[in-house]
Amino acid sequence: MNKTSIISRTENLLKDILKDKEINLVEVDYVKENNIYYLKVYLDTDKGITIDECSEVSRELSKLLDDEEFIENSYFLEVSSPGIDRPFKSVEDYGKNINEIIEINLYAKKHNQKKFIGKLINIAKDSITIEIDDKDKSKYIFNFDEISKANKHIDF
Repeated sequence: MNKTSIISRTENLLKDILKDKEINLVEVDYVKENNIYYLKVYLDTDKGITIDECSEVSRELSKLLDDEEFIENSYFLEVSSPGIDRPFKSVEDYGKNINEIIEINLYAKKHNQKKFIGKLINIAKDSITIEIDDKDKSKYIFNFDEISKANKHIDF
C-alpha cells in the first residue's frame, strides 16, 4: 500500500476515534527515516493537547491498526502535539494565530527580502496581512501562494 493510502486510511480511523472527543487531527504522515518507518499523528485542542490525551488516542489507534493490518512494513506509531513551531498548513492555522507574531518565508523576494516577522492582523480569502514592528508600523499583504512557510515566531 502506498503512502497516500496509508495516510488516508489512518485519517479515517482517527475520525472515528476523535468524533466524541474535543481533539483535532492536525496531520498524519508516514515516513521512512534511517530505514525505519514511522506513522506520525499530530493532534491538538483549542487549549493544547496533553500527554494523557495523546496516549489515549495512541492506544485506541494502535488497536485499530493491528486489527486492520493495512500497513505492510513494521513501523513505529507516534502520536503527539504538532509542536509550537510547526508550519501552518491551513487557513484555520492562520486564524488561530490572529494578533500573534508570526514568521513568513516567501518563495521569491518581495520588498527585497524573503523572510518577514510581524503581527498577523488580517486573514482574507487568499491572503494575509502582517504588521511589522517598525517606526511606521508597516503593513504587508501576502497571497497564500507566495508563502513557502509560515509559523508562529518563537523568540528566545
